[in-house]
Amino acid sequence: LATERGLFQSADGGRTWLAPCRWPENQRIEFAATGASRPETFFIATACELFFSKDNGLSFESGFSLSPSFGETSEEEPNEEASARARGRFTSLAASLKNSSTLWVGTSEGIFETRDGGASWERLPDRGLQETEVRDLIYSDRSEALFAATGRWVYRYLPRQRRWETLNLRLLGVPASLGLQSFPEKEILLITNGHEILEF
Repeated sequence: LATERGLFQSADGGRTWLAPCRWPENQRIEFAATGASRPETFFIATACELFFSKDNGLSFESGFSLSPSFGETSEEEPNEEASARARGRFTSLAASLKNSSTLWVGTSEGIFETRDGGASWERLPDRGLQETEVRDLIYSDRSEALFAATGRWVYRYLPRQRRWETLNLRLLGVPASLGLQSFPEKEILLITNGHEILEF
């Protein structure tokens, strides 16, 4: 659990919380996540940098930084503010449970993919996306599909065509988070928007 007072961990289903994770950076944490690798990898994203830990939070290494070349800056803006605006920010992470080397990160400027555990990253095409700011990502190993929620729509990535398709959903609000529910006969994508949970 990432809070304004640091990182906390529960080993009893949330009844008690401890703070064994040492977060050395004086930066706001956007999200925390775990991967499927062994030993388990723990990810922390600040606004512009993704860190990972393989020793249960005792130490962290930088795994991926957003370069300051995504957006245009104005000469009238202060340097720090312009730099943050141009860099974008991390918003979400999705991982394959079958292949621990495959990860995706969502940012305010698009989606990035790694197939080698974070050693190298490639930005996925924006074709089909009506907006590039990603609110949440989730990957289904069962259907081998990557889903992305943005400010207005939910998309599915088509790797062979290298483009995104919009899911036919009627949303009453902004799609906030994605989930998966698996049954023996099918798998359901769950979309929450603060008012309801939709199934696809």
